[in-house]
Amino acid sequence: MPLTDTEFDCAFAEWQKFWPYTGIVAAKPWRALFPHASSSDFDDAQRRCQEIERLAADLADQVGNNVIDEEDALSKLARQYPFLTAKRLRRTWHQITHAAMEMNRK
Repeated sequence: MPLTDTEFDCAFAEWQKFWPYTGIVAAKPWRALFPHASSSDFDDAQRRCQEIERLAADLADQVGNNVIDEEDALSKLARQYPFLTAKRLRRTWHQITHAAMEMNRK
């Protein structure tokens, strides 16, 4: 049975704890948190996490290139993924913008 929106938010929170090494280690705690979920449910959750992070990175690039402002970027992210809590959206944005700043330093 696929994860509910609430369960996915929890799974995404767990995913973010291990960022940027998320794909490697997220599955083990997910199995403990959601024993009812199948391997394909976890594959789907991982795909969704990666999709959210890709959009956030794209939006961060647009902010960095002065195409949109940060408020618009966060609004777009929230509209695309309305099931995520405000806390999860903020954490996503923080991680992506932090990674972008680190990459710009190199």
